Amino acid sequence: MIDPPIRFRLEDIAEYARISLDLLGDSSATEVEADMKTHFALIRAVQVVGEAAAKIPDTYRTDHAQIPWRRAINMRNILVHAYRQIDLTIVVMTVREDFPPLIADIERLLGEDNT
Repeated sequence: MIDPPIRFRLEDIAEYARISLDLLGDSSATEVEADMKTHFALIRAVQVVGEAAAKIPDTYRTDHAQIPWRRAINMRNILVHAYRQIDLTIVVMTVREDFPPLIADIERLLGEDNT
């Protein structure tokens, strides 16, 4: 059984990754940049994915090394600390290409816990 604090973080990762995909929709990086509300909301949702990943204990992350924990955490760090250097093309590509398999992997972990 997954410890409740870890479960909550996993649920946050899946939820905010889904929110990121919903916010992005079919928009390009240029369109996101032109819409300040979407821009800030998308950045925040991606940050939460990385923050939640960072709060998961190292032992759990090691046991589930197929999840790109470090990449999520690194993205969060860039968005928070190097905010002037954010490349929205990379953020959009990350959300569009990396988040669907991330959601599937997290849902699988959560589903395994319910069996």
